[in-house]
This record gives sequence, structure tokens and C-alpha cells, in this order.
Amino acid sequence: NGKAYSIFKSEINFNTSNKLDVIKVRNGQNVSKGQLLASLENNLLKNNVEKANIELQKANNKLAEEKINYGQENITPTTLKNLEIKSGVLVAKNNLERAQIEYEQTLLRAPFSGVIANLEKKQGDFITTSDIFCTIINPNTLEVSFSVLENEFDFISKGQKIEIQSFTDKDKQFKGVITEINPIVDKNGLIKIKAKVTSKNTGLLDGINVKVFINKPLEGVIVIPKEALVLRTNRVVVFTYENGLAKWNYVELAGENSTS
Repeated sequence: NGKAYSIFKSEINFNTSNKLDVIKVRNGQNVSKGQLLASLENNLLKNNVEKANIELQKANNKLAEEKINYGQENITPTTLKNLEIKSGVLVAKNNLERAQIEYEQTLLRAPFSGVIANLEKKQGDFITTSDIFCTIINPNTLEVSFSVLENEFDFISKGQKIEIQSFTDKDKQFKGVITEINPIVDKNGLIKIKAKVTSKNTGLLDGINVKVFINKPLEGVIVIPKEALVLRTNRVVVFTYENGLAKWNYVELAGENSTS
């Protein structure tokens, strides 16, 4: 038994503090990278951007006059930089960039494509930089974490394929591959294993309990149903039918799975 987790999972928050003005998403909604999720009250900052744009335009007009007065044919890169400083273009550009940064900090965008989770904030709530607005999960990048007994360690190897089954729908099984084996046995005699889910569109939720099946081929064995095994004097016996008689056979178990 194990749990499935999303590899790409991020708790996101604003870089500034203010009241929530608009929330554009809800829990369970799919979003794309860069999509606007929410915004804070920002009328003043938006006005600062407009004001900075006007100041830059005025500075550009003054720069154009300086170029004419100086003579276009005499302007070198060094001279142009001096004219930009004199006309205030560089300062205006810097002020516009600062105003845009401050304005963008009131807008929260998705860092990657995924699904919205843990959204509990409401419009009008005051939110600080330390408050988590929501969590974004990419459901198509899952890994499974589970443990095996130390006497099963030799049976496990990195790159080994596994099958994954949720407890909610036992008819569906998904593929995976072991990516990590923690080389430490814990106090309970267990070794932690991680595996990447290779199947797409699994519908598995982050944190859901799953059952993991690890299959390894065995050479030179006879496979029989588990129901065919019986215990006689503490030994495993299999009866075979020969010429109308039941023949008693002692056997040794080389391995087993859930059915055979």
C-alpha cells in the first residue's frame, strides 16, 4: 500500500499585501501557465503606471528636440546616452519599470498548468505575503510513495515496472516505474520506495491511497492457483490427478503473487 502525490505541486501567494479585489478561479478548475488567478486592489498602482507612461512620452518628446538641436548627424552612442539622461528618458523608463513591477505584484498568475486546490480565500479578504492563496497541482505528473519489507529488498530494483490500483476503483490499473530506493531500513524494518506514474489521465488525486503490485518474472517454475495448495504436516502439498487417482506432491514455493 502507498500514496500517490503530484510531483509538480506549489503553494502560491502574493508578493504584496492588500485586500482581494477579484478571484477568477475555484477549486478543481484547470488553469494554464500564466493565467490570471486573482488580483488585489490596485487602482492607485494602475494610475501610477499610466502616469509613468505619460512622463516617458514627455521625456521622449524632449529627447527628440535635443536630437534636432544637437544635429542628428553628430550623435554618437555616447552622445545619445547623455541626451537621454539630460531629457529624462532614462529616469522615466526606470520609473515606468518600477510602476509596472509594483502593479504586477497585485496580480497572481499560475506558475504552471494544473488544477486549483485548497482555495479558501474570499473576495474582500485582506491577504499578506505570508498567506497561501491556493495550491496548484499538475495531475499528470504523479509519483507513488510506498514501503517494502527488508527481506523483499532483493526483489526490488530501480527502473522496475509496477502496477498501481486505487482503492476506489479496483477495475482500473495504471503503469509506473520505480525511480528511487532509499538505502536505509527504518525502525519498523521497512524501506521507502518511490515510483513515477507513467500512465496519463489517471484521475488519481494528490494524496490518494493506492495499492502497488510489483511483478518479477521467475524462470523454471510451474504456476498454479493459490487454491491448489494445501498444508499437510506443516509442508506444502499439491495433489495431481493421474489415472483416476489423486497423487500427493510435496512442493517448494519459489514466489507468489495475489492469485498464483
